[in-house]
Amino acid sequence: MKIKLVKEAEGLLCRSLEINYGRNSTITPIRALKIKGGERKLAYELRNGVIEVYIQLTSSRLKELRTDINRQVDFENRISRVVEKARRHNLVVILSSIEYRPNEELRNPYDLGQFVSELTCHPKADVVCVPLFYKVNEKVVDSIVKGFLDSALSTHCKVALTIPKVSRDTKARLLRMYQKYINESECIMTNFLCADYDGSNPITKYSEHNFVLNVAERLEDAFEEPVVVYGANVKYSKTARKYEEVSARDLVSSYVGVDIIAPNHRRIPMTREIAELIRDKIKPEDRKILNVLKYKYIALSKALGKKSLREEHSKLILIQKHMSNEKLVYSLVEQYNADKLLRELIHIRLLLIKDEDLRSYLLSKEGVREDEVLMERLERYMRRASNIKKSKRITEFM
Repeated sequence: MKIKLVKEAEGLLCRSLEINYGRNSTITPIRALKIKGGERKLAYELRNGVIEVYIQLTSSRLKELRTDINRQVDFENRISRVVEKARRHNLVVILSSIEYRPNEELRNPYDLGQFVSELTCHPKADVVCVPLFYKVNEKVVDSIVKGFLDSALSTHCKVALTIPKVSRDTKARLLRMYQKYINESECIMTNFLCADYDGSNPITKYSEHNFVLNVAERLEDAFEEPVVVYGANVKYSKTARKYEEVSARDLVSSYVGVDIIAPNHRRIPMTREIAELIRDKIKPEDRKILNVLKYKYIALSKALGKKSLREEHSKLILIQKHMSNEKLVYSLVEQYNADKLLRELIHIRLLLIKDEDLRSYLLSKEGVREDEVLMERLERYMRRASNIKKSKRITEFM
């Protein structure tokens, strides 16, 4: 896979990259689509895009697959069918997540990492990411990753490095391990970096995102090639249900260094009792839809009366017709939001190529201006972008 810089925005960490992967090429910024739920139809219609094959591996599922060969074969066949269908026109990224309950014992972590590699490393996928982790004891993360890499690299699979949601010390240990594997194997991708935002975004996760940017810059300096930052589990907010309108921080991710915005699979951890209580209170019309004119997510009930959304009124009416079917409404809203976000990222890409003032375009959005935290952190990212360009000029002068 080869990555080429197409265009950079002035004063922002926003750029357009061309990803060449043999069969075709993809241009960023872009939204990855998943082949399930409301995004399924969009994914199969997509051309020259990015398809994420997400594999959730809970402790119970892993135990089931390890002890039943028929289930394992069926599991691997399903992954093969999805990859084969998705790769015809798009870049395919396989992303797995190892999930355990708190304090659940995990035996033989190295062996577990090898098994996860055997399950997920499909030879026809363009990118296979090192797994994400959810509630896994950090003491065993290193061993799992080592087992995964040893097995994956023995099959000559192209593996993208991942920065999971773990402590800073664990991240540092993983980076030291990654450096060792980079020096030993050409199968490690040094131009593609996956980062887990855990159901949040680079604006909310400011320090974590800066860590990701630092790693990406070090890779770019070492190998003299742009590094694609793949943002896994990106979402506009974890507390959106409290408000009728919230800023589209997920969309702003493309302005602060995330090249591919991938769908969120994380749910807010809560007890069964609280989950049932919230489920009873949330109505289908409370689901939020994306308004790209304002860079806001707005409750469906409120959006139906917004004049600014008249051009999408027919789609909203279609959702409104199915209000009695909560599951269908959720699916339609998911499809609507993914489609709007994907189209806006394509629009941003065109503005970049035309040398439009992308900074002014971003700051003209109501959802950006009204979010004080977003504005404050956006200014920090802008300063970072300016400092990078200054250092490049100094290097060129010397």
